[in-house]
Amino acid sequence: MNRRWACVLLSSSLLLMGSQYTPVVSHSPAAEPPVAAVHAVGTVPDLPGSEQPIPEQPKEEVRDKHSLVTVNGISLADTRSDVIAKLGVPLEISRDPLIPELELYHYAGLEVTFSGEHVHDLAVPAEEGSLLLDGTSVAITPEAIREALGDPDYVAEDGLVYQRDFRLLKVYLNVDEGRIAVIRYYSLSNT
Repeated sequence: MNRRWACVLLSSSLLLMGSQYTPVVSHSPAAEPPVAAVHAVGTVPDLPGSEQPIPEQPKEEVRDKHSLVTVNGISLADTRSDVIAKLGVPLEISRDPLIPELELYHYAGLEVTFSGEHVHDLAVPAEEGSLLLDGTSVAITPEAIREALGDPDYVAEDGLVYQRDFRLLKVYLNVDEGRIAVIRYYSLSNT
């Protein structure tokens, strides 16, 4: 990888992660008692002052907040009829110019692509301002996406990827303009 692309990837990831990004520092497992032992006894065992109260549990990880089952109410398991029942008749229907087997349903602020009868992927332009992740509204800003999804699982040359099982949400970045361009939701099998 040349130096220019490395700088692009780094600046892209920092753009989305925001300036408050701090690396995770791992602790030696030997220095801390097993969590199960703390819960079973109610105090920290075998340590001086073991009559301390149970330590506060770590907050649920950010990545567990959203499993990416739906984006804007659409699931990757939905069929054409499911999508029409949820969103109504599309404003326009077209074919993908590069892959004619894919059919695109254009809605206001959303594009749903079908392969056969099932959802192949969907795209939400950044101009929409927000999207629904598993029913929760999330602003299409680097800070809001990082707060909702945590750190990206992958950094690609054109954006950041969040993966939950086989479901992927990719935040495409326009590095030249320093902003998010579009968010695409798709299955790992469609890569």
